[in-house]
Amino acid sequence: MNISHALTILLVATPPALAAPHGGQYRGPGGGVPPTAGGFRAPGDVAPPAAAKPPRTTGSTTPPVSGGARRNILGAPKTRASGGGGVMLGEDYSKWQFWWEFNKDSYLMLKTTLQSPDLVAGSDEEFLGARADVTTRLHANPTDQDITERILPALFETLGSTTNRDIVSGCLVALAKIGHQDKDFPILEVFRQNLVSPDQEIRETAALAMGISQLPKAIEDLIALASDSEDGRTLTGRSRVDARTRAFASYGLGLIAHGNPDFAVQLQISTALRSILRDSTPVDRNLPVATLNALGLIRVTPMTELRRVKLRSDLIEFLRAYYGDESVQGLEVVRAHALPALAKLSGNADSLQNQKTKVLLADALDPDSDSSAQIRRSAAIALGRLVLPEEQRSGDRPFLEALRRYYRVGKDDQTRYFSLVTLARAGGKTNREFLLRALAQGNGPLEQPWAALALGCAVFKERTERLDTTDHAAISAAILAAFRRATTPYAKGAIAVSLGLCGYTPAGETLLEQLRTHGHQDELSGYLCVGLALMDYKKARDPIEALIATSIRRPHRLRMAAVALGKLGDRRISHH
Repeated sequence: MNISHALTILLVATPPALAAPHGGQYRGPGGGVPPTAGGFRAPGDVAPPAAAKPPRTTGSTTPPVSGGARRNILGAPKTRASGGGGVMLGEDYSKWQFWWEFNKDSYLMLKTTLQSPDLVAGSDEEFLGARADVTTRLHANPTDQDITERILPALFETLGSTTNRDIVSGCLVALAKIGHQDKDFPILEVFRQNLVSPDQEIRETAALAMGISQLPKAIEDLIALASDSEDGRTLTGRSRVDARTRAFASYGLGLIAHGNPDFAVQLQISTALRSILRDSTPVDRNLPVATLNALGLIRVTPMTELRRVKLRSDLIEFLRAYYGDESVQGLEVVRAHALPALAKLSGNADSLQNQKTKVLLADALDPDSDSSAQIRRSAAIALGRLVLPEEQRSGDRPFLEALRRYYRVGKDDQTRYFSLVTLARAGGKTNREFLLRALAQGNGPLEQPWAALALGCAVFKERTERLDTTDHAAISAAILAAFRRATTPYAKGAIAVSLGLCGYTPAGETLLEQLRTHGHQDELSGYLCVGLALMDYKKARDPIEALIATSIRRPHRLRMAAVALGKLGDRRISHH
């Protein structure tokens, strides 16, 4: 597994695997990236899933490109490799599942559900009413006392008794997420001890854990590691800090800057990251990719001080210059990562920086430009961070039209699909109508799943933000009609999720019947469960629990069904 893959996992939401790389699961802030040649990924809010034990490759992988397609056993398209006309044998990263799996947390909001005071299904409270001295309610979160008296001692004891890579890595990430540093539990010292491990994965996990902890005391060590200074080499006990550890250390600096509003911290980290990026060489692209993503994590707020305004402006100009630097013109994958970082720093407020960045992105997205596929995909997703509905800000109409135009005439399918998602993220009546036409007129098995998912995201946004909902019933009915017409598990899964995002309970019985009929198809039945849970269809609880009982040896179906049951308010699943 290359470092871009691991960074992608850290940048976004939950991967579909049972366990993320580095022995633990961490959902970092920001957006992720889809794959490209050589195992690196062009930016966007999407990424492929990671395997629990990812294979280690010895060479470059072939990137997916648009063109002809044929079906795989799941009913999803397989894109052809460029040049020879052959079919790509690896993953097809234009599948909607990859986008969903790395962005679903903000829609499922499972943690919020499990922490709510709702009743446990089937409990006495549900029928008899809550008592003043309730003791049966299950809690998803440990207390501070649990952490200091049970969890931290157990993690320290485990670390002292094993050399197993996955267990050590998992404990390091767990300690970092707790972020509790004192004389009894000196977690930074534990991370430093593991920087000298002979195991590369443990070394890089230790560096990353420093960033996840968001402890300012880790900044100097991370700068030393990322810059491969003498102090960094001393920390690792090596003649040089290996490239992967440097990259994870660089990203870790971004995590600390993201979580710390102190201006001195932001200035120190941003200065170090810019220096690292200037000094990095194109021989190993891991370090510049990680550093660009780290720069995008810096939240220079609040913008009420002149020094913060200047810092943000300096960072934006730095990224623009880096994107246009002739020395990286041939490294399209690296350049592409600069665009979402630039968009994050520019923000969606109506400002000169916002406008200038939108113009740059729209130019890169133009179908008539010479932009690479990586740059176009990145530009399509990055625009989603900057634009508002044209009904809300008329000046954004040209940029929204650029997305709509690319969907109509663009040649790279992945960019076309990302354009739909970005239009959904922007929202507004004009975009909803465009997405409805895409659902009705698109190439059925290839485009309709993306159009349906985008429509569901648009409706979800407006439902949760309590915006204009006048046409939601008609949109939901159109999506349900598309579900009934769908003939492949690939399309049915996407549309089921879309119906859930719409909260369209009239579709509940249809999805439940499909679950009874297709429960043997792991992926489809899993997404049917997710759709039912998103629409809060309580009648699905028992059928989903029954499905879980028969899924012990079917981990993919088990995971999605368990998430769905948790979303439906049954906290018992978090204890299973």
